[in-house]
Amino acid sequence: MDGDYEIYTIKPDGTDLKRLTRSPGNNAHSAWSRDGKWIAFASGRSGFKDEGALYKANPQAYGEIYVMRPDGSEQHALTDDQFEEATPAFRP
Repeated sequence: MDGDYEIYTIKPDGTDLKRLTRSPGNNAHSAWSRDGKWIAFASGRSGFKDEGALYKANPQAYGEIYVMRPDGSEQHALTDDQFEEATPAFRP
């Protein structure tokens, strides 16, 4: 809605659309934990890191892995490095 990718939830019947993320940079590639208590996702909100200067043609900042609760609360980073982190998944 504002030009960035954001994370939303919606009911299967198409009602109750809720926006969960509101940060600069793209938020995408979400994955639900098996118990439904967490959503992991990749976010570019931290901007470019060390390698960004080496590749000036990159269209977006490197992603870090974040988690949040299903209502969008308790968002915090799990990674913080100069490499691109993407497509998180929960394993049993």
